[in-house]
Amino acid sequence: MTKGRVGIILCQRKRAVVLISLALFMLFEPACRGRAPETSCIYGNSIPDKELDSMMETGNRLVALIEAQDYSALYDAGTELMKRRQTKDQFVTVMKGADDSFGKKEYSRLKEAYLLESKAKDDHVAIPCNLGMKGADDLHLVPANRKLAVLVYRSKALYGIVRLVVHLAWEDEKWKLFSVVPNPASIKGHLAGYYFNQAHESREKNLLRLALLQYQVAMILSDLGPNIEEFAMRQINREAQEIKVDYMPRNMVQMWETPNGTLYKVYNIGIQVIEGKIYVDISYMTSSLSDSEKVEKESRDLIRFVKEKFPEYEQGFDGLVISARSEKPDESYQVYRVIENFH
Repeated sequence: MTKGRVGIILCQRKRAVVLISLALFMLFEPACRGRAPETSCIYGNSIPDKELDSMMETGNRLVALIEAQDYSALYDAGTELMKRRQTKDQFVTVMKGADDSFGKKEYSRLKEAYLLESKAKDDHVAIPCNLGMKGADDLHLVPANRKLAVLVYRSKALYGIVRLVVHLAWEDEKWKLFSVVPNPASIKGHLAGYYFNQAHESREKNLLRLALLQYQVAMILSDLGPNIEEFAMRQINREAQEIKVDYMPRNMVQMWETPNGTLYKVYNIGIQVIEGKIYVDISYMTSSLSDSEKVEKESRDLIRFVKEKFPEYEQGFDGLVISARSEKPDESYQVYRVIENFH
């Protein structure tokens, strides 16, 4: 991992219009209550040297643990609040899941740094940070009476560039890990702007479902996690919400009927990134996961239906993932997935 100040281009990056999804380790409610008094955001080289050096020292040490895949030690470096919100096993499982998606991370470089402080009485406040363009505020969600540091690293991984967003909290007179969010910053060598432009082209061709999924890819590549609401993310989300089409449920059950007359409770269509490939993920509810042969048959039926009804998905993605979840409460945390590549 590269240490020191080299490579820090702090808070002056050009924000392409870009947004999305995999939110890890949500530590507090993402409710924006508006700007409260007695809050502050300092970024980049405006942060006092002593404070910035302390933030970077801790951040670099934690990122070294991520590169070494020592997630148990990373968890031990966390705040008490972080540990109350998730067990060590949960934490390690999510971090290992990111490794499965992106590969091992290395050569991490610090790209952005923020110092945030709230002395407001509200439980959580949204602190705006302006990055040099009028009206282009990012909103950082900060608990009451907290001082947080936000460090954004870029790491090389087997399947592209990964963005590590590390939140530190000042506790017991030192910086401790508050949250960490690993998300891809590029897929197949392309940044978020590429997929945003692809969405525009699909809209011009009236391939609206394809466009919505390409917006989602752009969101994944520009997401800084649940505790930061980016200006660019708001812009992309606003544009994506202009599209209204059927067969695109978002966390709401729709009944899909396949040609053989079978009905499926499909509740979400999204994106999965697996080993550098981009898949359309169709999630549905099944009666039980105990009969794997039955679930496999259902999933294959759904794959045939989607491939025939929406052939345009092959233009922009590598394949389909069918994610089955059980309606039984005791199986609610299990998922049965079937993956099929287009080519």
